[in-house]
Amino acid sequence: MELAWPRRCVGCERLGVLLCERCEAAAPVIATERACPRCGAPYGVLICTECYATDGPLPLSFSAAVSAYQFSGVAARLVTIYKDQHERRLAALCAERLARAIPRQWLGWADLLAYIPADRAKIRARGFDHMRLVAEHLTTLTGLEVCACLQKKGGEDQRALNREQRLRNLAGMLECVCPERVSGRRILLIDDVITTTATVEAASAVLIGAGAREVRVASVCRVY
Repeated sequence: MELAWPRRCVGCERLGVLLCERCEAAAPVIATERACPRCGAPYGVLICTECYATDGPLPLSFSAAVSAYQFSGVAARLVTIYKDQHERRLAALCAERLARAIPRQWLGWADLLAYIPADRAKIRARGFDHMRLVAEHLTTLTGLEVCACLQKKGGEDQRALNREQRLRNLAGMLECVCPERVSGRRILLIDDVITTTATVEAASAVLIGAGAREVRVASVCRVY
């Protein structure tokens, strides 16, 4: 595989490495101590404009969220190349960055590791479910059991939609396929990018509806 398709840095395309030291240093890491502890938005620790509206906080089904990077520069290329250019070797790198971002106490708190699945059409197009692969790598780093408890039906591409439009688009799209495993459990839910929190909110609501005790969220990137 290296001879036919050698690995390249996602930032500068240097041969032989997926992310070189220089590009790693330039990646926009989110400092957890400055981020909103509720939705994970960077710099929202005091006043978060992402999950607090003029009439009060947005209702969220998950109790906390963290992200490794802001979705820009090298970090945006990391996710985009992984998903859209099918560079599966980046799954392990995404898992490593998630493992760094997830607070250590969360690992003792969580009973199960869940992920936002791709729909069948996207799995056929890519040849793999990108977050399932990340979850499989992450379980070896954290010791958490992976549970493929969510299933996603096809729907409109969400990249150009706002939060309200995404929530409407997601209505009925996600379902819990094994409520007996979820009931009474604390779930750590992972995704590649949190943009408006609509997807992780919809997934968390489904898990809580299936009996999950609590859901916390972690993502590789956060749009801000």
